[in-house]
Amino acid sequence: MLTASLLVAAVMHLAPAAHGDGSPSPCVKPSPHDAAAVEPLFELLRLDRVDRLRADFAEEKRIALVARPLHAAGQLYFDRKRGIARVTRSPATERVVVSTSTLRIEKAGKVEEVPLDRSKSLRGFALIFPALLRGDRAALEAIFDLDVAGAPKNAWSLTLLPKEAGLCGLIRKVVVFGQGPEVRKLRVEETNGDTTETSLSAIARNAAVQPAEIAEAFGAN
Repeated sequence: MLTASLLVAAVMHLAPAAHGDGSPSPCVKPSPHDAAAVEPLFELLRLDRVDRLRADFAEEKRIALVARPLHAAGQLYFDRKRGIARVTRSPATERVVVSTSTLRIEKAGKVEEVPLDRSKSLRGFALIFPALLRGDRAALEAIFDLDVAGAPKNAWSLTLLPKEAGLCGLIRKVVVFGQGPEVRKLRVEETNGDTTETSLSAIARNAAVQPAEIAEAFGAN
């Protein structure tokens, strides 16, 4: 799950999608690869259907001009119909809910909603994690060039390189690491040199996650 601050930065950056000098940001060109090699991973993700998911997350953000990394921890929830909810417990309480149309941030008693429909690239960026859990290759390839390494049934990594100039101005690449059908870690590399790694553990799926728990995690709709 991408951090709320990074998603809000994407909202601001993608409207308009350009540098301050008006020129589009260049996108990293992917290395040649076998496009067919990507499909076995997505086939595995589609067959291993996830309707509900809960996981603990630990996040480390390294900022280029700051000596020590910033840390956050909490729980991440996925519901196939609702989207993603990220409930941060430390260092401060925060709830971020991403549906197909809206980013909602609840923090310190305040609620902020950001529409995602203003930009196809923004929506695709925000919904990377649910698209992966659904095995929706087409949704990701609409926004990113994809490359996979490793064996889908064992350890693998999926690299996503943005195609659209505005998104390229913010994100250099996203790398997702997994084991079999489970996503274990996401690393976001920004063009300014900052990196964010989010690791998942204690993953529970489907019947192990009660609907009432999902409703509480997502809060008001």
